[in-house]
Amino acid sequence: MNVRAAAVRLTVAALLSSVLPWVTTAAATAAVSPSGVWTWGVNSDGQLGDGTFVDRLSPGAVPGLDGIVDIHGGREHVAALDQDGQVWTWGSNAEGQLGIGGSADSPRPVAVPGLSDVVAVETGHNYLVALKSNGTVWASGLNSDGQLGDGTTTMRRTPVQVSGLVDAVAIAAGRDMTYAVRANGQLVGWGRNAEGQLGDGSTTARRTPVRVGQLADVRRVAGGRDHGLAVLGDGSVWAWGDNAFGQVGDGTLTNRVAPVRVLVSGGADVAAGAHHSFALRGDGSVASWGRNYRSALGDGTGTQRTRPVSVVGVSEAVSIGAGRDTGVVTLSDGRVQVWGHNAYGQLGDGTMTDRRSAVYLPGLSNAVKAGGGGSGFQVVLVGESVEPSPNVAPVARIGEPQCEGLVCDFSGEGSSDPDGQVTGWEWVVGGQASSGVTTRVRLPAAGQYEVVLTVSDDDGATGTTSTTVTVKEPPTTPEPPVLTGASSANANATAVSVGVPAGVSEGDRLVLVVSLNGSAEVSPGTGWSRLAAASDGTEVTSSVWQRSAPPGATGATVRVTLSRQVKATVTLAGYAGAAPLDVAVAGVTGSTSTVDHVAPALTVPGDGSVLLRAWADKASADRTWSAPTGTQVLGTSYGSGGGSVAALVAQQAVDRGVVAAGVARSTVASSKAVTWSVVIPPQ
Repeated sequence: MNVRAAAVRLTVAALLSSVLPWVTTAAATAAVSPSGVWTWGVNSDGQLGDGTFVDRLSPGAVPGLDGIVDIHGGREHVAALDQDGQVWTWGSNAEGQLGIGGSADSPRPVAVPGLSDVVAVETGHNYLVALKSNGTVWASGLNSDGQLGDGTTTMRRTPVQVSGLVDAVAIAAGRDMTYAVRANGQLVGWGRNAEGQLGDGSTTARRTPVRVGQLADVRRVAGGRDHGLAVLGDGSVWAWGDNAFGQVGDGTLTNRVAPVRVLVSGGADVAAGAHHSFALRGDGSVASWGRNYRSALGDGTGTQRTRPVSVVGVSEAVSIGAGRDTGVVTLSDGRVQVWGHNAYGQLGDGTMTDRRSAVYLPGLSNAVKAGGGGSGFQVVLVGESVEPSPNVAPVARIGEPQCEGLVCDFSGEGSSDPDGQVTGWEWVVGGQASSGVTTRVRLPAAGQYEVVLTVSDDDGATGTTSTTVTVKEPPTTPEPPVLTGASSANANATAVSVGVPAGVSEGDRLVLVVSLNGSAEVSPGTGWSRLAAASDGTEVTSSVWQRSAPPGATGATVRVTLSRQVKATVTLAGYAGAAPLDVAVAGVTGSTSTVDHVAPALTVPGDGSVLLRAWADKASADRTWSAPTGTQVLGTSYGSGGGSVAALVAQQAVDRGVVAAGVARSTVASSKAVTWSVVIPPQ
């Protein structure tokens, strides 16, 4: 490698790490800083920036500008960004696209007032877009489709802030729509959407940002006339919007209102013309697709392509731009290649001859960034040998902490380095040190703690930020109620007596389930309260009762009196550590005879509960029950003879949430049954 080629490669590395911080470049340690802007082609609106309105068929420098680090050409205007964060514009200003107020065109660069700390610039057809270091986006110019993102369609002759966007890290613009990559890797867009160019699944224009599909880990984005392109972190390339000429690249001519994948891998950057698309691959080659009637694809033909083909003759590209019907790349050795339509001299090769494949641009070297252009001109950024710029310290950003109890997750993914890469993340949370882009910390107790993040970049500089986090003790799961005993009884009488189990103590929660083969008033005596009652109509009735065990309850008898003689079953269960019951759901078997009876599903309101379930049916034959798997049987009671009642009561431990229905099986089918699901909550 010769010395000059090495210097140019360092220039490219410096520019890409400064303007495109996602690009990995170990070479950006001593660099040639970007400086001058060069233009060529049509100059009817002063878009060449040389102080005249005279067209030019070959490149010329824009006087009065140096220290430029970003550049982009619109339809008939240009935006440039210098290393101090100042934006400069020139060319057409009919719709306020220069951002300087008024409507007079400017054939010379003018500083955009009131716009500072800018880190990237873009241009739509007739508007200006700027990204500030604080993640906000600002725009001026034509706003007929809401492309300025301020919630209106009012033309703005000075920059206004895009509504609701404070974490942008990259921007792009098409004809009348705008895109921004957020710090979380999602892509948003706003403006015109008649062809689906916002990718949000609709064709509705948006005056403020909406998410583009479900794209994540977006690294690059570009806008064409009415379509969009993106590169993801895995190198895949996606496209959406107008597809009348195959510019989406999915093999069809169908408009796409949501992103579709065009390339599986290998993508490094994208650019879009009016109806054609480019993808710069990591190996320096360029893929193209879409309209080709003016040789915009550079594939050696004039054939329209609905899937990617390769631009002929390009193998060492490091940046790419597009005009209306043209393509331009800068190479690793500082040279420039161009192709496409040339009726106005927009290829800059001294002719007005279209080029179907890439040609080298004579008279221009040390180029570091292709800025694209409009229908009849192009712009590139050219570096000159100077001392390396001072390193800019990285910016540390802490995402919103995510805490559950005393355990918190922290993320530094939003941290950035204006002129390189963030290479290290060091955390101190409540005195505990850790490292990594993300960290998880268990704090010792409830309270407020300081969170400090220090990031370092590839030049060893550091940046620090801090915040506080408040944590609370996690809620304790209560001990579940404990069964202290259960007993059952069965009778054909006007009263049924059931003994209180020996394990029951004063204060235990007593639960009584009474099931009858007909209707009758039920009274278990003083101190009992009925929680719920249910009936299948006339054949089976059932009720659930509760009380706190009184002194001397152990070994006593509970007498359940009935208003008439019926066949009845009674089950009594005692629970220590149970709160009063307030959730009981009944189920009734319908007219179809079945051996399977369903205790209904229900929602348990808290953790540490016990679910009591009961099944009772009426039939003419003797029978037995089988409980659902995973339950503990508390009692069974089987009557005999015609119209007898058979009952089963079981329990299981549960936590909060929906508990599925429980099915118990009888050995005899019946169409007359009532079931229960009852929550026994902890104290």
